[in-house]
Amino acid sequence: RMLSVLQRLMITENSDQRLVLRELPMMEWLAALVLFNVGVSLTMVAPLWSAGVATALGLVFALTSRARYVVFDRDADTMVVFHRDLLGRRQINALALDDILSAQLYEGDDGGTQVLLMTRSAQHGLSLYSRGGDDWKESAVIAINQFIKTDDDDPLPEPEPEWDVIL
Repeated sequence: RMLSVLQRLMITENSDQRLVLRELPMMEWLAALVLFNVGVSLTMVAPLWSAGVATALGLVFALTSRARYVVFDRDADTMVVFHRDLLGRRQINALALDDILSAQLYEGDDGGTQVLLMTRSAQHGLSLYSRGGDDWKESAVIAINQFIKTDDDDPLPEPEPEWDVIL
């Protein structure tokens, strides 16, 4: 449950022309905070080099963390996934909007769920497979389907998780 709270796609923009989902690097930020606190605590009881190592590791976590964005853009007719960090932006994947059939919420036998993007040729995981967090996952699925104007009467393939294809 903790993973679905920390790693979640939030809707940051929803208009006729753009839908933007953002996943903040909460796990990395939490690790950086813990390491910074350990570094500060070690200055009081341990050699300074150990405090420096913990602080440096915290800094590495903070500097290398990256947010993930999923942008559906009607003007460009694309869905683009990219990472943004302190050094800039790096595109991970792009799909034409016409290739996207729907977004679906896959539910596993163990109670875990995952947001899947169904395309003409494959299915892509947009979220991590995790238990809990169904409210934000359902909101993302509804927003994506409304943006791409999926007709619920169309027969869609039944989703199966593809663990090696996470955008």
